[in-house]
Amino acid sequence: MSLTKFVKRGAVMVRQYSRRISIIERHIRGQGLEIGALQDPQVVPRGTRVRYVDIVSNEDAARVHPRKRQKDLVPVDIVDDGQTLATVANESQDFVISNHFLEHCQDPLRALENMLRVVRVGGVVYLSIPDKRRTFDRNRPTTTAEHLIEDYRRGPQSSMRGHYEEAVRCNERITDPDQVATRVDERIERGDQIHFHCWDDRALLATLLAARDELEFPFEIEEFARNEAELVCVLSRQAPATDRADSTTAAPVTANC
Repeated sequence: MSLTKFVKRGAVMVRQYSRRISIIERHIRGQGLEIGALQDPQVVPRGTRVRYVDIVSNEDAARVHPRKRQKDLVPVDIVDDGQTLATVANESQDFVISNHFLEHCQDPLRALENMLRVVRVGGVVYLSIPDKRRTFDRNRPTTTAEHLIEDYRRGPQSSMRGHYEEAVRCNERITDPDQVATRVDERIERGDQIHFHCWDDRALLATLLAARDELEFPFEIEEFARNEAELVCVLSRQAPATDRADSTTAAPVTANC
């Protein structure tokens, strides 16, 4: 890489990181979780308490992340699958932070549903996701909301191999069918955490709106921004639709005057 390209890439990373922090400053308060921080935990406002969630303990991280040194990883507080957060109680957190995690989920809508589940009403889910147009996914088809809803309703296993094939063909530029099949088998056998899905800004926004309006996920979009090579969105947890309906039909309160 030339010095000019190196400097330009560094400048992009600085701008991206700085804008992330400014968005975080507007929305993150209290105590919550960050999923998959590894060696790069998100900077949060002073006084904010973060617990770190990863699928393995620090002791096992070297096996799962062989290129990362254990001493550089944040201490894992909760060993759990970030897609399910099965050990985290409902409505127990003020926020969940997820940087460049959702694209690794086979069923990202289910993962989002669980992030919202553990956040209190009024709390937030902060997501940053690679913008496929600025990454190695630029040649891949954009994931549609329809595809994700189908996986959410039927389970993602039927489409899993197709995602590996797409990554091998588009990212690794392998075209021979036999070589593709061999390479896919290798990656599935190793359990490679590929980008199962990829979005540009329009596709991601369409997915969020479909989750909210069609699947009735209880959130509103507080902020949605292009941020250099990524997309950032902040979702605020709302009361479930049934609770909102009950509140609107309750007897009116009259003031004594």
